[in-house]
This record gives sequence, C-alpha cells and structure tokens, in this order.
Amino acid sequence: DATAHRSDALASVVEPTRVGLSPGEADRLGVRTEARVAITTPHGEAVLPLEVDGRLHEGAVYLFAGDPAQRALRLLPLDGGPVRATVTTAAREEVSA
Repeated sequence: DATAHRSDALASVVEPTRVGLSPGEADRLGVRTEARVAITTPHGEAVLPLEVDGRLHEGAVYLFAGDPAQRALRLLPLDGGPVRATVTTAAREEVSA
C-alpha cells in the first residue's frame, strides 16, 4: 500500500512505476529508455517513464505499477488481467521560469 511504499525500511525494494517494452517493440515505436510514454487502455491513460528490457516479450507492454500514489493500476481491469494497450511517445511538457 502507499504507506509501505513510503517506508524508509523498504526503500531498497521499492519498484518505480514504469512501462516496460522489449528492445524490438521500443524500436518499432521509435522510443528509448528514459523516454516518457503515453499508455492508453480502455480503463484510462497515463504518462509514465519507459524501461527497455531484453527479457520482455515482443508484442507486449508491461506495466510495473510501483507507487500506489501514481494510480497506474487504474489502467487495468479490476481482476488485473490482460488488457489491450496503446503506447505512444508522450509530448514534451514545456516549463516556463
């Protein structure tokens, strides 16, 4: 839960919220690690960091839910099962000083 995620004692095992793609899928979409991607499912959309990992299967998008405060689980059905997702490069946010 969110309290455990903020615990200093568990900091070494906390998983960050991110989207995972295989290298082939990342190349096909034209994205790379450290990019932020927009992920859209029938249940919602979010902009999350991308991780490219050779251990992940081609043709699949992996959601590492991580921090409950990020509310990434809202992108999945209630049973947590598979869902069709679309991944695109997120538009850069402009920051003014």
